[in-house]
Amino acid sequence: MRILLQLTIEIIRIIAIYFIGSWLLWTAERKLYGAELALDHVLILFLANFILIFVIYRNLFQRKGWYTSDKTNRLSRPLTLILLGVTLLLLISVPIV
Repeated sequence: MRILLQLTIEIIRIIAIYFIGSWLLWTAERKLYGAELALDHVLILFLANFILIFVIYRNLFQRKGWYTSDKTNRLSRPLTLILLGVTLLLLISVPIV
């Protein structure tokens, strides 16, 4: 029962981190690109934000949550760099596309 409660709280925490992170990134992107350009490329920005929040969660927040397990590992350095590179390319591509 305790594990189920910890897992439920952790899922709520993941959702909160995603929504707060998405809101902060979306606000910054609208300021950077302008509201019109950001709305035109919302799918690209959504994907970039999702990848970035995923990397931050797996490498930083996952080990500091309520539910801890031996199976929760950080992303490997090469995978982290690849995902951050993809995010950067997506963010750079918005004004070009």
